[in-house]
Amino acid sequence: MIVLDTCILRGCGLDSSSADLLRAIRAVGNEGVAVPWMVLEELAAQQAVKYTQKYEAAARALKSLDEVTPWGAASPLQEQNTERVRQHWRASWRSVVDVIPTSESALREAAFREANGLVPCKTQDGAKAGKTGFRDAAIWMSAVEYARTNPDETVHFVSSNTKDFGDGQSPYQTPMDADVARLKNFVHLTSLDGVVERFTTSVTADEKNVSEILKSQLSCWAVADAARRASVPLPFSATIWTGTLGAPTAPARLISWMSDLQVQPGSIGEIDAYRIGEHEWCTATVRWLLAGIGLTEAGTHLVSAGCGWESRVLINVSSGTSDPRLTVLRSTEPTRLTDGEVDAIALSPLPPQVVSKYPDEPLPEAADRVMGETWAQNAGVRLSVGTTRFCNTCNTHNPRTASMCYMCHHPFLAPESILIE
Repeated sequence: MIVLDTCILRGCGLDSSSADLLRAIRAVGNEGVAVPWMVLEELAAQQAVKYTQKYEAAARALKSLDEVTPWGAASPLQEQNTERVRQHWRASWRSVVDVIPTSESALREAAFREANGLVPCKTQDGAKAGKTGFRDAAIWMSAVEYARTNPDETVHFVSSNTKDFGDGQSPYQTPMDADVARLKNFVHLTSLDGVVERFTTSVTADEKNVSEILKSQLSCWAVADAARRASVPLPFSATIWTGTLGAPTAPARLISWMSDLQVQPGSIGEIDAYRIGEHEWCTATVRWLLAGIGLTEAGTHLVSAGCGWESRVLINVSSGTSDPRLTVLRSTEPTRLTDGEVDAIALSPLPPQVVSKYPDEPLPEAADRVMGETWAQNAGVRLSVGTTRFCNTCNTHNPRTASMCYMCHHPFLAPESILIE
């Protein structure tokens, strides 16, 4: 088990290569990566304090602006929500590490050491002496307690706070020396470099092989599943097919994918390869091209859509295309497709499987039928006749009451489409 201190995680950052490596070690399963509960709360609290400071500064600035604006034009702030900020950062860091509970006995011992100024706690200098270090003591005791209760597992405690915890080489001060005196499974490291040296070996990546693995069906399936489950702000940006002469595509905002996704890697960069355990693993930054049937921002229109989705992924290079075990380590928000990407993924009125499903029907009728079936399958509703108005010009669904298509402005002369109740 690798147990990390607050300063290590704060130093590496969520979107760094160091964090990716920790995710990789954790995902491979050869070694656990965790933090004591107190570390997670410290990280969340630091961001919550920054948020509070910025919020209060923004509130003061808006108040000042409002005072000098005759028509009271200052926009009101959303209600302050510090707990939501803490929840966000707790969840974000849990994507990198697991959490070791801090027991009641560890908290009691930490409180005792702070009250008595015992290391890793300390007494501050000055006329009005104070005592600090409760959180450091709770973190230390959590790591020591985990090592005691898991004697068959080596615990690598990683902290760059050598002033309070020591460097792991020199003798510990009392009572920290007694804490680890009988522990044969406790190793103290002062940087992530020590973790890298112990658990990984850098190797040269075969870029052609990596590209083939990313293009494999298993990798694309894994990305499609991750993309559908990705927690992204809604709605997200996409490009949709309109079929309009001179402008066959247009920007749009979607709130959900309503069909299986076509996936293929676009650009590939930042490839790093490691040997972890008996296998060679690789991390790469990939811009994936996704296409399928999407639900528009209004929640009433099904359209053929595509987007670009950049993610940092981990793959098993040793097993090749037969078992890539692709894992999405982190990702950014989806973006619209470029013109070249639209051509690359062949974004069209409908994905190829629509045409093959109803080969004897004209494309608009096939689109009508498949989009309705897709909606019914995903939303769990019953299909009947006349719900939405389907535009044969640009293949989009519109509200029943619409007099013209919201996308291409084609007028509706008579009801035409599928009703969904």
